[in-house]
Amino acid sequence: MNNKLKWQDNTEALVKKGSKRLYIIRVLQRCGLPPNDLLLVYFSMVRSILECACPVWHTMLPKCLGDKIEKVQKRAFRIIYPTTDYEDALNIAQCKRLDDRCQELCAKSFKNILKPDAHLNHLLPPLREESHELDLRNNSNFTLTKCRTERFKTSFIPAMTANFNSK
Repeated sequence: MNNKLKWQDNTEALVKKGSKRLYIIRVLQRCGLPPNDLLLVYFSMVRSILECACPVWHTMLPKCLGDKIEKVQKRAFRIIYPTTDYEDALNIAQCKRLDDRCQELCAKSFKNILKPDAHLNHLLPPLREESHELDLRNNSNFTLTKCRTERFKTSFIPAMTANFNSK
């Protein structure tokens, strides 16, 4: 995050670091390592970098920056499975797109925050009061926080609260 509270610098650092580590996969692929072993190297050395602290920045990341991070994974799968396209390679590897994976990690983090003994539980908005026994169309659990700015609306707690209420 830079002094203008943008995620450009963080994204560029993640892409740069992940791209450097793709060279290791390329060298191992030239040495004849099978795709399953290359996938293990990718998951441990590259994808862990690309997903680093994603619950913090994923909900606030613009699509153009998310696409830059996704391109690193596309390049990795092009190295590991050179003759298949990206979607087929994801199916072969039983892997998900980074955007979907980050969304899952955000949901998992939010579920951990929902526990009463969690350190960040006090940051959640109050639960909606059960004042009647009727089933409502808008059956949300949390009262939604009033958001004056779009930046705050897309931050982790308000975005995940709205996502949790919509399910």
